[in-house]
Order: sequence, then C-alpha cells, then structure tokens
Amino acid sequence: MMRFGTFHLLTQPPGLTAEDLLRQTLDEAALADELGFHTCWLTEHHGSRYGLSSSPPVLAAAIAERTQRIRLGFAAHITPMHHPVQLAEQVAIVDQLSGGRVIAGFGAGYSPYEFSMVGADFDNRHTIHWEILGLVCQLWTQTQVNHHSDLFHLDGAASFPKPHQQPHPPIAITAGHPDSVRSVALGGHRILLLGGDDQVRDSLAIYWATLDEAVESGEITEQVAVDCRGSAGVLRQIHLDDDPSRAMDTVRESTAWSLRVAKALASMGPVPLTDADFDGLELPAVDPDQVQEILARRVLAGDTKYVTQRLEGLRDIGVGEVLCWTRWGYLGHEQATESMRRLAAHVMPSFQ
Repeated sequence: MMRFGTFHLLTQPPGLTAEDLLRQTLDEAALADELGFHTCWLTEHHGSRYGLSSSPPVLAAAIAERTQRIRLGFAAHITPMHHPVQLAEQVAIVDQLSGGRVIAGFGAGYSPYEFSMVGADFDNRHTIHWEILGLVCQLWTQTQVNHHSDLFHLDGAASFPKPHQQPHPPIAITAGHPDSVRSVALGGHRILLLGGDDQVRDSLAIYWATLDEAVESGEITEQVAVDCRGSAGVLRQIHLDDDPSRAMDTVRESTAWSLRVAKALASMGPVPLTDADFDGLELPAVDPDQVQEILARRVLAGDTKYVTQRLEGLRDIGVGEVLCWTRWGYLGHEQATESMRRLAAHVMPSFQ
C-alpha cells in the first residue's frame, strides 16, 4: 500500500492576488479531503512571492476547519528560524484544533536569502535544527524544560497547550545527505525525500539499515521502526492529461519558469522583493538540459498509465507516501484540481 498526499508551495505568479491564491489553496485542501488523499502538506518560505507560505500553522488551522479526515503535514517548518517554545505551541494548537491530525515536519532549510532576511544563522543551521527539534519534543512531553547551551537558555520553560496526540504528533524530517538520513533514522523519525528515483533508492537503503541498527542498539523500538519504514515520503510534481505530449509541454514551461525564479532569488541579497520587483524580475536563463533533467527525475507528466507506472516504481523501492505537487509555475487552480481528481479516480485505487 502507498498513500498519497497533496503538497502546496503557494507560488504567486503575476496576475493572481494573494487573497485568491490563499482561498484557492483552502479549496484545494478541502477537495483533497473529499477525494481521499491522506495528507495535506504545507511548506514554509519567507520574503517573496515564490511561496506565500510564511505561516504554515495559520494556514493549517484554516484547513483544519474546512476538513474532516485529512492529516495536516508540515514539509517543512524551517526550524532554525523559530524559537522552540513558539514552534512547539503553534504546532500543538493546530493538533488540538484538528483533533490530532498533525504530522509535524521539520527541516534545516536551504535558502541563504531567507535566512539573512530574518537574521538566522545559515552556516550553523543543521546544528541549530537538531537542537530545536530536541527541545520541541521535550516541551511537548515534559511539564518544564531547563536547557542551557550556546544557542538557548530555558529556565522552567513550558509549552501550552500540549498536543492532542500523545506523547506528540508523528515527526517527519526532510533529508538528502547520507549523514542527515542516518540522523533521521537514529531519532526514530519519518523521512521526507526530494531527489530523483535513484537518489531516493540510495537514501532509503541507508535509512532502512540505520533503522535496523537503532533497533538492535535499543535506541528505538521495533514498532517505531515499522512506522518509519511504512511512512517514507517523496515529493513529486504531477500533471495528468489524456494527451501525453500536451502534458509534457505544459509542465516544461512551468518547470523552466519555476527554476528561473528560484535561481533569481538565490542570487539576490537580503532585501525583500516587492510585488513590482517580482512581476518585473529579470529571470536568468536556464540550460534546457537542466530543465529536461528535472522533468525526467522529479516530474510525472502524462496520461494515467504513464503516471501509474512511474508511481509503481516508487512503491517498489519502498516509498510509503507520495507528496503530489500539482500546482507549480504557471499551472493554475483548475489544472491542479483536475490532476487531483484524475489521481483519485484513476491512479490511487491501484495502490490501496
């Protein structure tokens, strides 16, 4: 069995208001709930219209009120940008409002632009990430936390409310480097992967082996390892169309535009972009071969037969959930929801 979730970046292209994009995202989440998707995954970005997902808990709380069953996943909170007490409390509130539907996702982040804008330490982000994660777990499970390090000084710190799920929500961590993959497994956490199929296969091999080592050493229980093995998540951009050529032409343009925007933002300093800056952004050129590589490795565009075959490949290497990213670049609300409906009707039943 392989589960399916939706993934929402909330890129605001020229001509679309922030209000319309946010409300459309709520509608997409409600539709995902109706169609039987397992999780609605939200990410975190700051400082530009590349992603209007600057406050994932706020958006998740709104989605919780519009849905009944679907889980609310964070893919992921950028932990080094947060204070552990605030992060623990915000996630716990969403878990309470949703009746225990949160999957608490965390990551170290990757954008120097976003880190510099909020004054966070990019160079030491991995160390900060793991320390904050440990503190969040303590705050969820302990009455008071005392902690003193070079980064944080907590004297009798407390987090209220506690999460609805006890001892705390499932934790999922984004990872790519082998050392990070091992750390996720040793902590008994679920893993979220972004690479191509070959990279995912290699990462999962490390993940499985480290889970086995952690069970043997007593660091985690066999039940925790079983949950982790069945919950490995992979992000894939997916667009369904009866005409495979048209599907690929559609996503090629959107994928190239998204890559150009990402490269432009990566080259800029710590000054937030205005709407006018974004609309008039002189986007750098991208190598068509690079676009084609992304299309081949991470984009599933075509008819239901082709997409199903690609997804079967992920299932066969041990992927437990696919985060279906159906709206990126120029792709709009109608195109995204049509792909969601096709997935639910013609693809997902094959994996139940």
